Amino acid sequence: MAETLRQGIRPSGMNQADLVSFLGNVRDVVNQLRRQTLYQGLGNPGFARNSNFDVANANAISYSNGGVIKTLSATTNFDTGTSKTITASLWGAGLLYVTSGGTATVGWASGSFATEALAIAALAEVSTGTTLGYFTVQAHASGFTAGTDALTGGTGGNVATATNYYNGGIPLSLVAPDLTLNAG
Repeated sequence: MAETLRQGIRPSGMNQADLVSFLGNVRDVVNQLRRQTLYQGLGNPGFARNSNFDVANANAISYSNGGVIKTLSATTNFDTGTSKTITASLWGAGLLYVTSGGTATVGWASGSFATEALAIAALAEVSTGTTLGYFTVQAHASGFTAGTDALTGGTGGNVATATNYYNGGIPLSLVAPDLTLNAG
């Protein structure tokens, strides 16, 4: 994670330790940007409800896996599982990612939230694998349980009041490291 430079950048330059710290900060920011934008231009996943309870990509997706471009075929199922519950009328969010082994996976944010934005902010980027998108669910007035209650437009259980799908990673403003450069 980015850290504050010890001595900062001075008109005469910087010492070796500060240069290493600065380059580490640059690397972290570049990697965040790459994770956020890699899928762009490589295909629009077109995430949507698959069956009543899960999410799928309508189109094939190209993504980077360990520096190698891979393709996830169209209509790959992202299983929402059965353990996530969202409190009545509140919001939850799930991260849609592919593990380093190529498995389509859903990672739910912990908790239930008053707004969609708070649910999205609770998502955490994966450290191994590639984030392809995310989705949000507003629970029915009686609550929501993944795998038992359908996403919006589906049938079964307490159908979610709203389900929204987003391509790409978590908005950078929610995950960007603090980068501090001290002028000397």
